[in-house]
Amino acid sequence: MLEQTTRRSKEERDLLLFSDVHLGADLKRRVLEAAGSFDALCQRDHVDRALGGLLDHYAQDPPARGPWRLVLAGDIVDFIGINLSPVDLGESAPFEPSAKETEFGLDPLPERGAWQMGLVARRHPRFFERLGAFLADGHELVLVRGNHDAAFHWPQVRQSFLEAVLDGASRAGHRLDARDLAERVRFEDWFYLEPGRIFVEHGHLHDELCAEPDQSLVEPGRPNRLAEPISTQLLRRFANRFPSLDWEAAEKWSMRQALAWAFFVENPLRIALAFLGTIAVVLKPYLWPRKRLPGGASRGEATVTTPEGLSALVRHAARMTLRGVLRLFYLDRAMTMGGGLMLSASCVTLAKPWDVKGTAAAGLVLAAWAVDRWMAAGRDIAIAPKLERAAEDIARACAVPLVVMGHSHVAQDTSLGSVKSRYVNLGAWVGAHRPSPGSAGFVHLIVRGQEAELRRWPAPVARG
Repeated sequence: MLEQTTRRSKEERDLLLFSDVHLGADLKRRVLEAAGSFDALCQRDHVDRALGGLLDHYAQDPPARGPWRLVLAGDIVDFIGINLSPVDLGESAPFEPSAKETEFGLDPLPERGAWQMGLVARRHPRFFERLGAFLADGHELVLVRGNHDAAFHWPQVRQSFLEAVLDGASRAGHRLDARDLAERVRFEDWFYLEPGRIFVEHGHLHDELCAEPDQSLVEPGRPNRLAEPISTQLLRRFANRFPSLDWEAAEKWSMRQALAWAFFVENPLRIALAFLGTIAVVLKPYLWPRKRLPGGASRGEATVTTPEGLSALVRHAARMTLRGVLRLFYLDRAMTMGGGLMLSASCVTLAKPWDVKGTAAAGLVLAAWAVDRWMAAGRDIAIAPKLERAAEDIARACAVPLVVMGHSHVAQDTSLGSVKSRYVNLGAWVGAHRPSPGSAGFVHLIVRGQEAELRRWPAPVARG
C-alpha cells in the first residue's frame, strides 16, 4: 500500500508551488534525431529559463518570516516518457538494456531510474543550477511524487536527484553541503499536509487510469519493480514504440489527422497489432490475477497512517475493474455492437418467415445501438471534475481550507462551498497546455499564512 505518515512541519513557511513540468519528456529518439545531437537538444532551454527566472525572482524576494518552502506537486520529471537508453547515446551504464527496453523504454527499476534522473539533469542543467542556488540560499523543497515521476519512490533515484542539485549549485558558484541539502529536501510518496492550512497531492490517485494498481507502489512479489498503471503501460508499450508519434500533439488530433498518421506515416497493421498487444498486457492481471501472499498483503506494501477516511477515499477512486478496462478501450461497445450484428445475422439465417427475420434482426440491431448509446453516456473520462470532487472529500476528511493538486493540466481555482474550502489546480508547464512564448502563462501558487494567490509567470521566447 501507499506509505505515507502525516508529519507536521517544523515551522510554518510561506509556500511556492507548481507541478507538471515533465522534465525529460523530450528525451526520445525521434526528438534526438531531429535535433542532430544531445548537445543541440540541450540548447532548447525554454522551460529551464522560465523555471530559473521564477526561482531567482522569489529568491530575491524572500518572505519576512523565513525562507520559502518550494512544493513541487508531482510530475516534475517524466520518467515514463523517456525512451532513450544508454545504447542510443553510445554510453556505458551499470546495466544492460533488454531488447524490449530498447523498444519501449527502460523498465521501472531503481538503477534504470537513477540513470534516467542523471540524463534529465544533463538535459536541463540550468534548472538544476537555479534550484541548487535556491536551496543554497536556505530555502526548502518538498517533492511530491506523481505518476510520471513515480521513480522518486526509489532511494537511488532520490540520491541521483540530490547529486544533480549539488552539481548545479556548484556550477552556479554556490556552496551547498550534502548534509544541509538532505535537511532541506523532503520526498513524499503521496501528499504534503500542514494540518489546518493546506493539503497537496499530485491527484493521479483519483484517476483510475493513472493510479497504481491496488494502491501498491511496487509489483506484488517483485519489490524492486514499480507497479505500472494503465496509462504508463499505454505510453511505454504503445506510444514509445512509434518514433513518428508525438503523443502530446496526438492528444489534439482530429480523426483525419489520426488516419493520415496511421495510413501514410506508419503501417496500420503494425499499429493494430501493437494496440492489441497493449490491450492484452493490460487485461492480463484482470483475467489471471497474480496470487497474493498469505494474509492478503503483497511484498512492498506498507501500512498507511493518514487522516481518517483519506485512505478509503483513494481506494474507492483508484479502483479499476475489468469492466472499467473494457470501457477504457471501447471494447464493451465493440462487443455489444458486434454481438448485436452476429445475433441479427443468426436470425436472418435461422428464422423461417422473412417478416420474422427482418423484425428480429432490426430489433436486435436497434437494441445493441440503444445499449451502446447508454454506455457512451455513462463514460466518465474527464479528469478535472474527478479531481474537484476528490478535493471536496479531502477538505472534509483533513479539515483544511486549501486543497492543491496538479495532474489534469488544467489550471483551476474553485471555491468548495459545501465544505467552505478552496481547490486549486496548478495546471502544467509542458506539452499542448504550455503557454506560447512571450505570454504570461506558467502557473504557480503563492501561499502566505492563510492567503493563497494563483499567479502566472511570463514565458520566455523559445530558442532552437
